[in-house]
Amino acid sequence: MKEPTSRRLCDLRDGERGRISGIEENCPIRQRLTELGFIEGTEVRRLFTAASGDPAAYALYGTLIALRKSDSEKVLVVPVIPHR
Repeated sequence: MKEPTSRRLCDLRDGERGRISGIEENCPIRQRLTELGFIEGTEVRRLFTAASGDPAAYALYGTLIALRKSDSEKVLVVPVIPHR
């Protein structure tokens, strides 16, 4: 079975899940994202997007976090395929 490729967190659609595979090295808020729980291996789900298209709300560790696209594009995820 082929491994899914990494994509950016901002590319998940509402309702999709991903497993964090990293944060870009040059991300100016890398430390803050890590403190919020965006660490490698964590599963995150995009819940919804603001009517204007930015920011989007993500759920991880039972918490709701809103991120601007400019920040969520720095987080890399591997899509999680739901079990059927």
